[in-house]
Amino acid sequence: MTEAPTIFITGATDGLGRALAGRLAADGATLILHGRDAGKLESTAAGIAATHGVDHPRTVRADMADLTQVRKLALDVQNATGRFYDRTREARAAAQAYDATARAELWRGSLELTGHPDIG
Repeated sequence: MTEAPTIFITGATDGLGRALAGRLAADGATLILHGRDAGKLESTAAGIAATHGVDHPRTVRADMADLTQVRKLALDVQNATGRFYDRTREARAAAQAYDATARAELWRGSLELTGHPDIG
């Protein structure tokens, strides 16, 4: 039997991050949740534990706009897990590719709505 992966999720208290945390908890992953607001972070972790019947996820708080807090966050995660893999580049590239595709589709849609002659 393999050990459940430990996954660190930034922005875990809202939107996509929260949905991803719930899905990964349902799949048996051990989670480390990041957020800026201590209350929302605790509420999210407690909700995941109750909903999915898993251990209360570990939480780490930091404002990603503050480099000092980001450095401390990385150390906290590394100390909690014994490792820290930086997937920032891969995530940024995927987000940029998605953003470029979404912008192209929006642009095409606006041209179609206006009856632009370049769109057939």
